[in-house]
Amino acid sequence: MKKLLLGFSLLSLLYLSSCKPSDQDDVQALKTFKAESIVDFDCLYKSADVPLTIADVKKEIYGEWQMKGIIAMVQSDAEIPDVKLVISQKSDGKQLAEILNDGKLAYSSTFDLEQNSHEKLKWVTIKPDREYFNDSTYNFIRGSIRICPGELLIDNGMAFDAPAFLFRKNK
Repeated sequence: MKKLLLGFSLLSLLYLSSCKPSDQDDVQALKTFKAESIVDFDCLYKSADVPLTIADVKKEIYGEWQMKGIIAMVQSDAEIPDVKLVISQKSDGKQLAEILNDGKLAYSSTFDLEQNSHEKLKWVTIKPDREYFNDSTYNFIRGSIRICPGELLIDNGMAFDAPAFLFRKNK
């Protein structure tokens, strides 16, 4: 989590430092968002125990998602970086995740969706093809997911103090 946030922060700082001083106020206003919490995601909040199948996920997951919040051990109402997640399906059946930071492609990774179950509970996990991106940044597109129309949660293991990421669908 620290590497991820540090990576996003560094990318943002590098981008901001390349701007002319007169442009920095305008750029800063566009580059962060006020963080939302899980209670702002009505459908996800109410569907924690709803069984989920890969078919359910594939109905909703493709498209562009805007990061709106991070659930972490230390909760904060701070601003979050402008991170978009674009998910599509490749011709080989794998899913492609492209992570854009401030509108520019920062990372990409392919992944599979995996069905899991225990007794009557069913859930879907995202299994990335690699644990780290090319620059050694942790690949946070992994773990169990919850998805509703327009809402997505990617849980890296919040029960064990790892982060979870909240997204709203743009397109």
